[in-house]
Amino acid sequence: MYFKRSFYACAAVLLLATLAQAQIFRGSISGNVYDSTGAAVPDASVQLLQSATGTTSSTVTTSAGAFVFPALMVGTYTVTVSHSGFSTQKISDVTVKVGTVTTIPVTLAVAAVTQTVEVSAMAANLETQQTALNSVVSTRAVEEIPLNGRDYTQLLQLTTGYNRAGSQNGNRGDENNWQIDGVDNNDFWHNAMAFNQGSISGVAGVLVPIDSIEEFNQQSVGGADFGRNPGSVVNVVMKAGTNQIHGSAYYFNRNEALAATSPFTPPGANNMLRNYNLGGSLGGPIKKDKLFLFLGFEKQKLITPNAILATVPSQAWVNDVSAKMAAAPYNISLNPTMITLLHTAWPWSEIQGVPATSGNFSSGDNNVEGSNNFVGRIDTNINAKNRVFVRGIIGTGDATAYAGDVFGEYFQAVPSRQQNWAAVWTSSFTNRLVNQLLFGYNYFLQNFNDASHSLDPNALGFHTGAIPTGTPSIGISYFNSGGVGATPNLGRTDRT
Repeated sequence: MYFKRSFYACAAVLLLATLAQAQIFRGSISGNVYDSTGAAVPDASVQLLQSATGTTSSTVTTSAGAFVFPALMVGTYTVTVSHSGFSTQKISDVTVKVGTVTTIPVTLAVAAVTQTVEVSAMAANLETQQTALNSVVSTRAVEEIPLNGRDYTQLLQLTTGYNRAGSQNGNRGDENNWQIDGVDNNDFWHNAMAFNQGSISGVAGVLVPIDSIEEFNQQSVGGADFGRNPGSVVNVVMKAGTNQIHGSAYYFNRNEALAATSPFTPPGANNMLRNYNLGGSLGGPIKKDKLFLFLGFEKQKLITPNAILATVPSQAWVNDVSAKMAAAPYNISLNPTMITLLHTAWPWSEIQGVPATSGNFSSGDNNVEGSNNFVGRIDTNINAKNRVFVRGIIGTGDATAYAGDVFGEYFQAVPSRQQNWAAVWTSSFTNRLVNQLLFGYNYFLQNFNDASHSLDPNALGFHTGAIPTGTPSIGISYFNSGGVGATPNLGRTDRT
């Protein structure tokens, strides 16, 4: 019996410690209330207001004068502290950032009459609640810094200890934990990010629409409460609707007609280079102070040329080899099955007339990559103690690009299909107990194949075992980049 009582007592202590310190993906406000002599003021009333959404919360200070508001949306708040016999103090412009704790000390003066003292919070606060190093990339940086490809992960280079390879403070690039609104955004196969992961040539398969991002936090060496990875935790917080209608619309276009030709482009080669990017966002109230909606969309399409010289087989090569093999001492005729394969698997109409020389072919096919990305979010303040939001991100991307074989028919084709969903219910049960219930679902699909994969080798008499429909990978010595079937049909799907 003594053991059971001790066990439950220890469990209760650990639970209370967890309630007080547990790290969640949102931000928090904490502080201490003192009188003019430096003594703690217990049972002081602390009121919190976010005017952008009308969200309110309240608590009272502990016997040590401490208070905390956990699980807050990022944004600007007003904190009002009052106690009988003291002047009421109103602190405005208290900024809450993702994954960080904003600490504000409050000193109440004795009041002879009822009065309110209004002050503005300091622009920067020293982090005293966490041992991890937090680097927050703000809304302004996300919106205003030009990014090639509109990929927010490039902004990680602004954070402490992060390098271009994705390494954080010496940890490997695949040791980071990626989250969106606290929901897993990891691809288990590569242990890398799901949304914004590179497809072909490093171009992201799908994107988190950048005008839909409020801010994000890169926390070096995430605590044990996050777990999963020893590297940094990168947590993106998406925008939400407010009482004010806000939005954006944009269109970017890059075209080779407005740029100089690269000096490395061979004469007469295709120099097409086009990237157009359009989208927008819209947020606002459905019912003031109660129900809010946010929508975002981003579309991107990229076309780049290939100036790759290759040596490919042709009729001139076949004639040359045929003559040499038929002559003494070989006296061998060509294998008709291999001639059929050569005429069928290779794009013969494109290459049959090229000479039997080195570097006899240059690809005129373009790399084409693009994606369509959607964001939708609904927030509701059910009452002063319950807040809920539901958010979804859906991305569809398709890329076809050079990946080893110079022929467009055998470029690598990569469809990417990704979704990330979150539903979060935050409840304030008492002045001391706040609970956050989070449901998250992350879907990641990425497949790889040749752009053209309809060939049936068995029908041509090319039997080398159980070959499925589709061109097998065939290379011929000396014919660099002139093979076919470089990409086998493969892929993966993650559901978390």
